[in-house]
Amino acid sequence: MNRFFLGLYVVAFATPVAFAQNRTDDPIADNADRDGGPLIVTAYWENDGGYLKRNNLRDRHYTNGMGITVAHQPKWADDLAKHVPFGEGFTDGPLRTAAGYTAGQLMFTPDNIGLAAPQPMDRPWAGYLYGGVYWQRADNRQFDHLQLDVGVLGPSSGADEVQSGTHEWVDDTDPKGWDNQLADEPTFQFYGRRKWRYDLKTPRADNSLAIQAIPTVGVALGTVYVNAEAGATVRAGWNLPDDFGPGRLADPASATSKKDERHEGWSLYFFGRGTARLVAHDIFLAGGVFEDGPGVEERELVGEFQGGVAVAYERHDMTLAATYSQTFQTETFDGQRNGDEYGALTIALTFWD
Repeated sequence: MNRFFLGLYVVAFATPVAFAQNRTDDPIADNADRDGGPLIVTAYWENDGGYLKRNNLRDRHYTNGMGITVAHQPKWADDLAKHVPFGEGFTDGPLRTAAGYTAGQLMFTPDNIGLAAPQPMDRPWAGYLYGGVYWQRADNRQFDHLQLDVGVLGPSSGADEVQSGTHEWVDDTDPKGWDNQLADEPTFQFYGRRKWRYDLKTPRADNSLAIQAIPTVGVALGTVYVNAEAGATVRAGWNLPDDFGPGRLADPASATSKKDERHEGWSLYFFGRGTARLVAHDIFLAGGVFEDGPGVEERELVGEFQGGVAVAYERHDMTLAATYSQTFQTETFDGQRNGDEYGALTIALTFWD
């Protein structure tokens, strides 16, 4: 099964190359006189309870995720572009690169967090703490994101302390089952994604409506996830940013924007994103790779829809952006009674050179 997903990744990244024109031997030759890039600090928070998603007032399954990324456009990211394969198709304008650093924590619980006894028919308690580095490249039409994370699953993630402390602070249900969580073990994870951006409606004048479609393919290979996904985002709004759609904790936003493509003042758009995912392994469902523990059988096909709104304001070489969304997911394991839902809030601050 792992070979299948590895092959799917190669096909997904290589297919556009077969139909693209060859570019110069130096993929960053056109970037010699480019302006300085941004420094982007982004905070992500995803939660399935009443804090972000009012139609579900209790913790359930994917109950909380939070993280931070710091991205910039260093010279070494340009240099790396010469050695990363499948870049021949980036011919629509100069190649831009970026790099980022990420850290986050995820927590998963059964449906009933007030029960101390094991719940073998529901997903196991699990906490995950990770850090990683990612590299990106883009032209005017397409975008690549490659990411490598290392982390720890289990009590050392601190998920027990975070959820218990938060619930005590807000006087919510005491989560009683963390003694049953998956055991400590190290994790290693790789992600690869490619996106394309198409203008469905080009603005005829400043501040007029624009519509874009952003198809996506991706793969995850590692001890945490083994899967392949395909989907698309459609967004419509005013002064659309020079990126490849809204970011989220599992898919950081592009940091390859050009300085001369900024929009002074306000930017606003609404978006919808649909994704289908083929799943071969999910450690938070199946249980540990190196340690025995509780687990359930993963569903091989999972569907997901996300809808939301993004707003940004720029002034004096600084941009403040916020995104709010709701995500609806089909059942992820055998025996699950209905799909999951969670809200997400993203805050990004960009400093331009």
